[in-house]
Amino acid sequence: MSENPEKQLDEEVVSPAAGDAPPGEDFAAPAGPATESIEQVLRHLREQNRRLTDQLLRNKAEMDNARKRLTREKEVLGFFISGHPLQPFRPEVELFGTRTTALLGRWSEHPVRVAGVITAVRRQVARKSGKEYARLMIEDFHGTAEVLVFPESWARLNQVLVEDSAVLLTGGYSARDRGEEHATMVVEGARPLAELRRSGAVGLVFRWTAPRSPAAETIRQAAAVCAGHPGAAPVYIEWSDGNGDAVRLRARRFRVEPEEEVVQALRAMLGADAVHYIKAG
Repeated sequence: MSENPEKQLDEEVVSPAAGDAPPGEDFAAPAGPATESIEQVLRHLREQNRRLTDQLLRNKAEMDNARKRLTREKEVLGFFISGHPLQPFRPEVELFGTRTTALLGRWSEHPVRVAGVITAVRRQVARKSGKEYARLMIEDFHGTAEVLVFPESWARLNQVLVEDSAVLLTGGYSARDRGEEHATMVVEGARPLAELRRSGAVGLVFRWTAPRSPAAETIRQAAAVCAGHPGAAPVYIEWSDGNGDAVRLRARRFRVEPEEEVVQALRAMLGADAVHYIKAG
């Protein structure tokens, strides 16, 4: 790493001087090496990206099989034994949820968000209006809880709020429940957890602290992995000098597919504690 990592990262990742260079060329080749050495590095990176792509395809197939297995377990046994259906979305649960089911019964005047799997949907009809509403049972890593969806929200969200779906629920509490020992969350919005990464709501951040910043070649290899797996997730770099001064940079031409296998490959290059999911924006 150069004596000024901040300047190097700014030049190599977000520099306007990069112009119209295609993705992957934000990181200029090291000055001086022979052409054959550069070609060897490029061949190595292409092979690495090919292997990672193959692994992504295999893991997606395995994830589909795991979902089917979990569905069968729920149908036959009534509970899960081989894993939790929220596990693939753990980063989203931690980034976007403000409550867990363990705390969902506590009244609050502020909006709340909870991520979970819908395990039961009970449709009901309001006596006065004759409109349909629903009570949902949701499950997360901490337990289960019931939430309420009033008719207006149910009319908008009933296609999303289906059994066995993993969702992020937003809402609040009725003023009538203030002071109650157990308050029921009233759902006002819902979003499938699978949408969050695809939409760019989840990003990746590389965090480094001097003097443990990675070598320039390692950064270039990480950039090649990002370029080889384009997606919706923005990429950020946070660098600290260890004395309280820090800077965050955003890659201007890199958006990456934030699948777990890509993240693991980047962690293998940059360090296990250097690559993190982050709420984008």
